[in-house]
Amino acid sequence: MELQELEAKYQELGKEIEKLKAEECKYPKFFKCIGSRLIIKFTGLVEGEVVFSAKTKNIGLKSCYKRHTDETVWEEIPYDETTGFYHKQLIWCWNKIDTHERKLRFYDAINKRAFSFLGTQKGSTFDIYEPYDWSHEFINKWAIKAFETLKDK
Repeated sequence: MELQELEAKYQELGKEIEKLKAEECKYPKFFKCIGSRLIIKFTGLVEGEVVFSAKTKNIGLKSCYKRHTDETVWEEIPYDETTGFYHKQLIWCWNKIDTHERKLRFYDAINKRAFSFLGTQKGSTFDIYEPYDWSHEFINKWAIKAFETLKDK
């Protein structure tokens, strides 16, 4: 009987610890599902929205997922609170003087700038950044392939 009671208390404490971890988290948080191309923007411990997926029709899907504290499932991705972009997010960028040009790049949330056109970090800075909306199927195919080749160093 004592062992069962101790196990029950242990499980209850584990739940309390998870609850406290969730309360101290500042949201949103972005996590990549290990072994897949899925990226979730978590707004709570299990609540989130698909922001990147090889199946672009799933982007924008809101649901409940496995706890983002489970390190066997999720890998946290850097996030730039100023722009609202996660690391390696596909974006449009340009400078104020560029009246007839927009560049499609991936965002480097670690260095707060766009990846270079070669897919390496510490690329260019721009005056204006806007998120890519995933409505262009021909660009989506390129973007998913290019995402996998970005170099963090």
